[in-house]
Amino acid sequence: MDKNSNNYWAALIAQIRTTLNLSQAQLALELESDQATVSRWEQGTVLPSYKKQRQIEAIAERINLSSLQGIADVVNSSPFSMLLTDRQHTVLAASPSSGFSVGLGVVEQTPPDEQEHFLRFADSVTKSGFWSQSGRRFDYSFQAGNAQYRAVVTSVLVRGTVYAVVQQNLAPLEKK
Repeated sequence: MDKNSNNYWAALIAQIRTTLNLSQAQLALELESDQATVSRWEQGTVLPSYKKQRQIEAIAERINLSSLQGIADVVNSSPFSMLLTDRQHTVLAASPSSGFSVGLGVVEQTPPDEQEHFLRFADSVTKSGFWSQSGRRFDYSFQAGNAQYRAVVTSVLVRGTVYAVVQQNLAPLEKK
């Protein structure tokens, strides 16, 4: 089970309960579940089923809570190489063509010869004030060997937290 997905659902469920002033038992009734299951979801020990995730998302939408899942769905289904990460650079969503796995850090999934470039990139993003607001864009490129790599990073604010949507060019552009 993906710990970050569990944390996402736990936070969303807690936000829904707080916003609607519901007990776990009351939310369980609305979701046709039981209080113990809602408690496990909210603690992040169990991931809601796909059907329950859709019901939870529908409640969040109904009460105008922003949803990270909508963004994750776009990233996960993108034909382009894309990632959704948090400030700690944990991959929360990844397109199939990205080559990255959800729940792991970006740096640990980056080839060793490119990790130094990623760490410089992450430092540049932080120093730019990227993590302070939504709608920031950061273009980055680096050279590794005979190849030029590029990424476009956009900040997205969801329920008070800034996330990064990264569209990358994994196929290196040859130097001219």
